[in-house]
Parts: sequence; C-alpha cells; structure tokens
Amino acid sequence: MPTTAPRDHRKLILTLVNRLGVLLIFLLLFARLAEDLSRKTPLIRADLRVSNLVQSARTPGATRVMVFVSDLGRWQTLAAGGLVLGLILALWRRKAEVLTLVLTMLPGEALVWLIKNVVHRSRPEPANAIAFESSYSFPSGHAFAAFIFYGLVCTLLLPSIPRRARPLLIAASALLVGAIGFSRVYLGVHWPSDVLASYAAGAAWLSAASTALFFWRHRHAPLPPKIPYSRLAWASVALGGLWLSVAVSLYRLVPLPQPHAVPATILIIPAEEIPARLFEKVPTRSEDLTGKPMEPINVVIVGAAGVVGAIFRKAGWRDADPISLGSMSREIRSLLTDRPYPQQPGTPSFWNGFPNMLAFEHSTPANTIRERHHIHLWNTSLIDANGASIWVATVHFDRGLRRSSATPVPVHSIDPQVDLQRAYVRESLTGTGDVASVQIFAVTSPTTGKNFAGDRFETDGKAVLLRLR
Repeated sequence: MPTTAPRDHRKLILTLVNRLGVLLIFLLLFARLAEDLSRKTPLIRADLRVSNLVQSARTPGATRVMVFVSDLGRWQTLAAGGLVLGLILALWRRKAEVLTLVLTMLPGEALVWLIKNVVHRSRPEPANAIAFESSYSFPSGHAFAAFIFYGLVCTLLLPSIPRRARPLLIAASALLVGAIGFSRVYLGVHWPSDVLASYAAGAAWLSAASTALFFWRHRHAPLPPKIPYSRLAWASVALGGLWLSVAVSLYRLVPLPQPHAVPATILIIPAEEIPARLFEKVPTRSEDLTGKPMEPINVVIVGAAGVVGAIFRKAGWRDADPISLGSMSREIRSLLTDRPYPQQPGTPSFWNGFPNMLAFEHSTPANTIRERHHIHLWNTSLIDANGASIWVATVHFDRGLRRSSATPVPVHSIDPQVDLQRAYVRESLTGTGDVASVQIFAVTSPTTGKNFAGDRFETDGKAVLLRLR
C-alpha cells in the first residue's frame, strides 16, 4: 500500500510529460510551416503544382463526393454537431466534457480567425475553384475545426468502446478529417500547406484540451446519469442520426458559394511569329514539384486537342494510363513478370505550374515495360491566327528502371541525349502525312541538367515546331 500513491503520482507526471511533449511537437510543426510560408521554401513552392495535380483529376462524381465531404467541415454542420454532442453529454451528466467541448470549439475558431488575419495569405486563384471563400487562406478553418470536433468525438468515445475496436475508431476519424482537408484542395479554396498547418494547430489544440480533461477525470468521478443506460444509448443514437440528417440537408439545400466567372484571355500568335514570341511570357523548361527547372521544351505542336491525340495514335503512340490503384497494380505485375505494358503511367511532369495534360508512349522493338519513348504535352492556352491551339512538350527515352532517392518506387532512367527523341517525334508524326510544316528553332542555349530523379540530360536547346493539317 505505501508504494501505490507514489506510483500513481509518477504515472500522472509521466502522462503529463508525454502529453505536453505531443503538444510541443505540433506547436513547433505549426511554427515551422508558418516560417516556410514566409521564406517560400520548397514545400510552399510545391503548393501550386500539388493543387493543380489534384484538380486535374476532377470528375463529376468525385466533385459531388468532395462537396459533401467539405460540407462535413463547414461551420453550420459543426455547430449543429456541437449542439447535438453537447446535448448527448448533458444527458449522460458529463459536465466536464460539455465544458471541454465549448472551450475547445469556440476559442479555437477565434484563434484561427486571428491567425488568418495576421498572416494575410491569399486564396488560390478563383478561376480554377469550384467554391468561393472570402476570408484569408492560412490556415484552413474547415480542416482545423474538423480536426478538433471529430478528434474530440473520438477522444470522448475511446474509453467507452472495447480495446480491439479503438484502432478502427481512430482510423475512421483520421480518414474523415484527412478527406475534409483534401476536399478543400480539390475544390480549389485552399493550398495544401494551409491544410497541413491546420492539422498541426488542431492537433496541438486538441492535445491541450484532452490533457485538461484527462486530469479532471482523474480527480473527479463522473456522476451517474438519471436516465437508464439503455434509453440513453438509444437517445444518443437518435440524436446522432438527427445530426447526420442535418448534414445531408445542408448539402442538398445550401449550395457552396460559387466564384465569380473570370473571363479567359486568349492570346493569338501568328504562325510565322511562334518561334520568336511563344516564350516571351511562358517558361522555356518543364519543372519538378517544387518549381525547379528541368528539361527545356523541345517539341511545339500547333493543332486542336483532338487532332493532336489522333496524330500520335496514328503514328503508333499510345495514351499513357492515368495513375490509379489499377494501373499501379498492373505495372507491378508487369515488372515482376517482365511483361509489356505499353500504356504504363508516367510520373507527372509540370510546366508553368500545371501537370501535363496529355502523355503518350511508344514501345521499342524489345516490347518491355523497362524502356519506351515518352512525351509530356501541355496546352499553352495560346492559339494561332487560325484558332489552332499551341502545345509545348518534352520528350525523352526511358532506357531502364532504377531506384531513386526522389521516389519510394523504381523510376525510369532517361537517355541523356534528349535531342535524339526530338528527332524521333518529328519523324514519327511526319510519317503520318498529317504534318503541314516542320521548323527547328532555338528555345534556350545549349544546356545540361538533371530531371527530378537525378538523371542527367544534355541538349542543344532547340525545339521542333510541327504544324498539323
């Protein structure tokens, strides 16, 4: 008996140290993200390209899901959830938990508002947004509020469920909060770093609240409810169902504010002036995820999107499959069995902040997954005098697979002589008879460099201009 109290005391001190350690870690993480924002570090420079990559995968079905998921983090939904949760806790006579809920949600929202107005970070451009928000961007209020609300629900439920089910509850809560943050990037109203900062701030705030609640519970035994447990359980389920119906109603009846239409400015470059004027206001090189320049543009094509795709297919090129669980699974099977996969997906490349819109591959006589001719194309949003779109591209030859520190999976190693692939594209497409004219012009000076995976390339800095019929 004499050793019990000291042991309990040491256990409480250890618990306090651990929880304060977690709080400090997330506070430092938030501070680091805020510092990254002020210094424009590679993480912040990646925001634009990650956002554009996510939004390039939009589909009508996915958009409907993302709008609903985002609604689960809007203030009306969480306010209704807070009222329902507070009523449930009051029925169970959990006064400390009710107080924790109030002191976590309301001051938390005020804190985010304050940080937003101190940092003053602008939202992403509304031209590519599905929803509209008028406040500042850093951090994400949706992601922060969702983290502390659903995190608090998880924290309150954990002691009441079997130990074996607790990991499932934690995983479900994390998945929901992660999906809400992802939806904000998908809808085009937040930068990815806004969401990461909100998670760090939310984790720190929730850690402080749960620590205070833990020590209150240790010192004060909860009062037994006045209503039978079976009735309380059914009442709690019914109230939870009521909140869910409110969330669905908000999704159906209260649409997201829509951004104002931004008229597109289309620049026209006469065909004969493309070599001289094309790169006056747009980059001459592709980029990695952080915006670091990579391979110079070495192919320019003038033609409508449908015509561009058609001529590549006519020349024997195949559309690269989009990255998905199915395509990755097929790629792994092809690697293990050394079977061909002519449409294998390629790592997205960026130009002017955007991922490639089109990608084509041409197999070699070896017909193996390990080597291919590979081209990435971007629509410049410029047109010639006849209304044909102007596309830019980089093409290289993948000559094998190797491990890279840049990615967790093997990547293709490129042949450094990228100019040879420029000639390969010219010969391949002109062989169809659908190329009206061919011209070679200088884009950069002779250049050497490395791509995102660290492979070396060298080029004379010229591009081939192909005008399609």
